[in-house]
Amino acid sequence: MTHKEKILKYLEYKKIKPSAFYRTCKFSNGFLDSGKSFGTDKLAIILVNYLDLNVKWLLFDEGEMLLSAPNHLNEPRSTYRKDVKDLLYEQIEENLKLKSENKFLLKIMEDLKKMD
Repeated sequence: MTHKEKILKYLEYKKIKPSAFYRTCKFSNGFLDSGKSFGTDKLAIILVNYLDLNVKWLLFDEGEMLLSAPNHLNEPRSTYRKDVKDLLYEQIEENLKLKSENKFLLKIMEDLKKMD
């Protein structure tokens, strides 16, 4: 079964119409109709929007189709009002903040070593 066929199986199981999937992920209509696979950029969008989809099942046929952990929700991520772009910007901001803190801490460590 191809990756796209697995997505269709997931959508059928969840009773989600492909058109709703396309809208949620901002993919063009018919995305699932051509080709066997898709790139990591599309995979990331799908996984951000459908949190209960098991990536190991999708890519490697390992485990169950759905994640069974109770903290995973069975609804599209779009209901939380954040899209992938917003999430990426948040991650970039956090990374910049952490880099700045690391630089500051390294400077303190250098200063402490000089005192010895």
